[in-house]
Amino acid sequence: MSDVFAERLRRARKMRGLSLDELSCQSDGIVSKQALCKYEHGQMKPSSKVLIALANALEVSPDYLLKPPSVSIESIEFRKKRSFSEKKLDSVREIIRYEIEKYVEIEDIFGIHPEDSKLKKIQVQNKEDVINAAKKIREKWKLGEDGIVNVVNTLEENGIKVILLHDIEKLDGMSCLTSGGPVIIFNKSKNVERERLTLLHELGHLVLDFADSFSEKEREKLCSLFANEMLIPRSVFLEIVGNRRKNIEMSELKDIQSKFGISVDALIVKARENEVISEQSYRRYWIQRNQKKLEIADQSYAQPEVPTRFERLVHKAIASDVISLSKASELLEKPLEFVREQIALV
Repeated sequence: MSDVFAERLRRARKMRGLSLDELSCQSDGIVSKQALCKYEHGQMKPSSKVLIALANALEVSPDYLLKPPSVSIESIEFRKKRSFSEKKLDSVREIIRYEIEKYVEIEDIFGIHPEDSKLKKIQVQNKEDVINAAKKIREKWKLGEDGIVNVVNTLEENGIKVILLHDIEKLDGMSCLTSGGPVIIFNKSKNVERERLTLLHELGHLVLDFADSFSEKEREKLCSLFANEMLIPRSVFLEIVGNRRKNIEMSELKDIQSKFGISVDALIVKARENEVISEQSYRRYWIQRNQKKLEIADQSYAQPEVPTRFERLVHKAIASDVISLSKASELLEKPLEFVREQIALV
């Protein structure tokens, strides 16, 4: 048990972003810094009293600290600010691992296997390959040429786990391949359109197989192109606005915005990428935009992007009598009484 406990304790402490001193304080002094150090090096085993105190301090169950890790993260892509610290990075990694482990646990109950949702990589050498990749995904997922009503639902329906984080400063989104399947993580934003673009940008990281010659900056730009193309295909955009315009009226852009859930800014970028508007018109837009001379809606009428699949699986497990209410409370990280009330309302 000691080696497993040592690893789990270390991971849980990193997840909460605590030092040994801070964890000792959080456990009301029941565990000293010296004892914690010995626990993390597998030199000592905890008593039941210490185990419960540490679980409470780290906001995990005692069972979490005793069972072997069930998920490995194979590769990870971050959209973060450069000032994102290594400590914060470690914390986010462990939060993700923790969330995926819970997700895999509930999938195992229903015999859902990660290998069923593997994504096939699409090789890209240039912009045209990226546009074709988006077209292939839209065709495979039977999206047609309409706007994507809800990006999170679309991702979840196609085997991608989506995890929503709250209040993680300097992080837009990230994606990773894990032993539990492909995962996309996004940070809650005040702008739904930004969330939608971030989610599909991260999908780009998962499905696009870049040539080694591409720099990180070029890859990011191509993932943004992929996201833009997923929201509104080039063929549809050109059919609406035409191939060449001196200018595009804001009313036109807002109409497209409301139908496809894509920002006016992203539409202007698309218009320039496809030479619908001139460089001069493009620059004029951004000058006016920066000077706040344009009336642009904060967001379209796109639905809020909230993952629901994990919670639905937990509720299904309760209804099927395969997990207890206390287990559901642990998985959902919600008070037992709250879960009981939710079940009563269904």
